[in-house]
Amino acid sequence: MSIINRKDEKLIRNFCKKVKNNLKESKHIQNEVEEELFENIKAKALSFVNENVTPSMAVKLALDEYESPKSVLEELSEEYKVKKTINNKFLSFSILLFFVSAVILSGFYYWNIYLIQKDFDRATMDVDILAVKQMGNESALPYLVTENPTIEAIWTTISNEKNKDRSTYVFPENLNLGVNMFERTDNIFYETVFHGYVSDIGNKNFQIEMNVAQVHLKSTIFFIGALILLLSLSFFIYWVKDNIKYKYSNKNVQTA
Repeated sequence: MSIINRKDEKLIRNFCKKVKNNLKESKHIQNEVEEELFENIKAKALSFVNENVTPSMAVKLALDEYESPKSVLEELSEEYKVKKTINNKFLSFSILLFFVSAVILSGFYYWNIYLIQKDFDRATMDVDILAVKQMGNESALPYLVTENPTIEAIWTTISNEKNKDRSTYVFPENLNLGVNMFERTDNIFYETVFHGYVSDIGNKNFQIEMNVAQVHLKSTIFFIGALILLLSLSFFIYWVKDNIKYKYSNKNVQTA
């Protein structure tokens, strides 16, 4: 049975793995360096045990002689390629999360602040123009819905003051003519919001009233994007702190 117990051997192994994981060499060479270093530190610890030092203290003294993984890597750098930074997977993950959050947050603002207003303005402008030209031809409505991505449905009522006519058109055509009967979408990510528009075209003697059902993204999407951004910053800060310790620490911090 080994004099060095498993817990103390694990301390040595963790030290050696930190050295191994920061070598830019093949797996075969990394494993060879790790095993050789492990045996050397263990042998040093056993030499202290032979001098009547307790096994736990012997391991600590042996590791102290090697100072830190950084110190060992500096010596190995004369013969092997050594990584300049460590835990780069955290940096990569941080960058990935940052781009995901940027897409979500920019998409949220683009849709809710820019695109919804743009589609509504375009719809109201086109309704006026098409109504003047077509005098209430409902063929304009499919175009207004299909060409504007935020619009779910549109209701247009045209009142002719001269003839006292009042006609209402709706698209999609299978919808009930009543706005209040429209089945609204409402879940944790988006909801249906109605916007109204009224226009008087005096020289044509008619009035246009329009109701537009548009899809609004809910704040849930914003909070998801913000949370991912915070995770990205957390991983980046962790990577920076770890590399500062790696670069400037002269003393190894042991973890069981």
